[in-house]
Amino acid sequence: MKKFSIAVFLFIIASLLFTSVLSAGFALRFYASYNRLRTDPLGLQGRDGLQGSQVPLALSYEYLFIGDSLIENLSIEGADVLNLGIGGQTSGQVRYRMQLLSPDLRARTALVCAGGNDLKRLRFEPGQKDIVLDAAQEHLGMIIDEAKKRSEVVCLMTIPPMYRIPLHLKYLPSTRLLVRSLDELNRRIGVLASEKGVELIDSGAVLESLPAKERLAADGIHLSARANEAILSRLRQALR
Repeated sequence: MKKFSIAVFLFIIASLLFTSVLSAGFALRFYASYNRLRTDPLGLQGRDGLQGSQVPLALSYEYLFIGDSLIENLSIEGADVLNLGIGGQTSGQVRYRMQLLSPDLRARTALVCAGGNDLKRLRFEPGQKDIVLDAAQEHLGMIIDEAKKRSEVVCLMTIPPMYRIPLHLKYLPSTRLLVRSLDELNRRIGVLASEKGVELIDSGAVLESLPAKERLAADGIHLSARANEAILSRLRQALR
């Protein structure tokens, strides 16, 4: 009995140590992320192909991609692409990055996708839904205006549906709010595309043609390579 008690005690101590190490690692990563955001709010430091204030090394491109990770993961082999997607960024960050671009920058086609990360705020401030959606709509409008100054054709993409929700989050009220807010944001994106006279790419409709298991990457969050190719195929159709 005594040996059993000692074993249980040691197990508890080991579990507490393991949990403490994990918690410390999480705290350090959060601290680093927090301070990177404070010192570099637009995420421009260390970006390849950019000089200081996000001025491209070249001024003429076939494609200009701007937005968050949904844009960052897109590439077109053999095409001259300026990809200004940065994972985790809000529409506000994307908007201000867009305004830093040289007025002489030109691209035949611009693809814009942002706003999904704005909704993360609703996890801890659910009462701010309308404020968050209004701000995202305003930012996207400004991004489109800037893109139209530099591109012959502008395409605005909706945010893909939340295809996979972790079990521990699935039944939370905040998750239901996020899903409803995403639907509302995409509705607003559709209206915005019509008002601004730009091409709408409905990502949800595009990805419906793929089997459910092939829509997401291994992380269960971002789109798979095949899904990205389906998006790019729809982009090419819009240019015909």
